[in-house]
Amino acid sequence: MRFTVRSLGGKLIISAALTLLLCMLLFSAGSWLSLKFYYEHTATSVASRHLSALRKAYQDQVNLLKAAQHIDDRFASELAQAASNRLHIDELNVALCESKDVKGTTMHNIAAHIPENDLCSPGALNVIDDYLTLSTGRLQIPNHLSGSPSLVIVDIEPLYIFNAGTTKRAILILIGLGIFIIAFGVTVYALVARTFFIGPIRRLQARISALVAANANTELTGTTIDELSMLARSFSLEPGGSAWRNRLSPGTHYACEKRLTALVWS
Repeated sequence: MRFTVRSLGGKLIISAALTLLLCMLLFSAGSWLSLKFYYEHTATSVASRHLSALRKAYQDQVNLLKAAQHIDDRFASELAQAASNRLHIDELNVALCESKDVKGTTMHNIAAHIPENDLCSPGALNVIDDYLTLSTGRLQIPNHLSGSPSLVIVDIEPLYIFNAGTTKRAILILIGLGIFIIAFGVTVYALVARTFFIGPIRRLQARISALVAANANTELTGTTIDELSMLARSFSLEPGGSAWRNRLSPGTHYACEKRLTALVWS
């Protein structure tokens, strides 16, 4: 089934609608990608600061230990609390791993989102579901036998952090992207209209002016720069236009009318 639009106004409306649809699709895709990149970058920066505090808190714990420390949820909570006090924040989530196994954590449902093999990889950055994890390298556990498994500290961050600062920056990103998409849409529509509508009308106007001058020994002098108004006057579509048509030969008038019909109704 072929859909044909024969009206010039209809073609302009269809072009505007398609341009608007393109802008909406670009804005949707651009918003999703921009916000995803922004929140991942923010979460990575936060995780780096938290992991540095966790490493320092672990070193402090190592210096205070007199015997082998059992790695469990309690030790993970103490380590997270020490790092939170150092950063002056309320809450921090951490996981402690040995040999790719989680031995202690403050977030017990993390295994449902991230496999332990990925979570406990040394120096790994993971983005899965709504969480971002960043781990240290292998750390030596004090007072443990040589050859025993090393410790990996993993900081766990929510991927989407909503607060006054991140929300404000996200809104600014969307506003900037919206302005860019609007400018892009206006540019595209202007190019389409100039290429497929304004250009052909101007060429037809120049052709009609040349035909009238050649056949009627006169010159078209329009009082407006509106191409359609001048063409209407040339074909008696406005008052005062009949004089132009009467001076044209039948063959010339037919040629002009054929060109105009092809432009408007094709």
